[in-house]
Amino acid sequence: MKQSNQENPVPQYVYRPAFELARLIRDGRAASADIVQEHLDHIRARNGELNAFVDVFEEEALAVAAERDRQARAGTFLGPLHGVPVSIKEQFWIQGKRSTINTKMHRDFVAPEDAVIVDRIRRSGAVILGHTNVPRFLLDYQVWGDLYPEGKNPYNTECTPGGSTGGGAAAVAAGFSPLELGGDLGGSVRNPSNFCGLYGLKPTEKTVPLHGNVPLPSNARTFIVHMAQAGPLARTPEDVGILWKIIVGPHESDPDTPRIEWRTPTKTSLSQYRIAWVDG
Repeated sequence: MKQSNQENPVPQYVYRPAFELARLIRDGRAASADIVQEHLDHIRARNGELNAFVDVFEEEALAVAAERDRQARAGTFLGPLHGVPVSIKEQFWIQGKRSTINTKMHRDFVAPEDAVIVDRIRRSGAVILGHTNVPRFLLDYQVWGDLYPEGKNPYNTECTPGGSTGGGAAAVAAGFSPLELGGDLGGSVRNPSNFCGLYGLKPTEKTVPLHGNVPLPSNARTFIVHMAQAGPLARTPEDVGILWKIIVGPHESDPDTPRIEWRTPTKTSLSQYRIAWVDG
């Protein structure tokens, strides 16, 4: 990774929301390479105290950012996250990268392909920064396990960022990434969003395909479990909506994910909504 020209430069892009970064790139007012470099510099400066990322794809991210800039100059934009950096929870497959869920059992698992939703994120034009930290087997609100150093809360390193998308929540809250792909079974997006002051969404069950979700035996084709769902974490609700629209929808690998024609909400205030609560 190249070094910054200034020892302590004032950040231009860190902490800006993904939708704003995408607009700057689309309008020709910022380059993806500069945006990604600034985030990588910020990760280098602070990740050692938080352990939010367990693998940073520096060279790949800068190469993809340069390609996104070439495409932008040619007037080609792949999607709503063109040139925008994004982080991915370690449970999701990224081709050629380890996916271990922080266990010795899976320490040698290397993803043979991208998860379906990781591929959708790539096709949206995003630049993947790396994999973020998780607890062992994704089963804790503390971020610790067999392989990775303990994840910390950026607001107080004596506290946990929550789990199991704890590393991702810490990364977004600390400005390492504007947007995280997380996963939730029993609170793994909602809990760390709460602990780190973020917006998070667990989408409706069976609306997001799960192939490439966790390490699997070589003869297993997909991952099936009730209530598990992938979902976004971000610092703004607008960014949550952008990533949700990218990952939602059917895929041939998951026959249980139906095609749904999602409608734009017509209500304009909370008082127009009704909430159903079933106690029992």
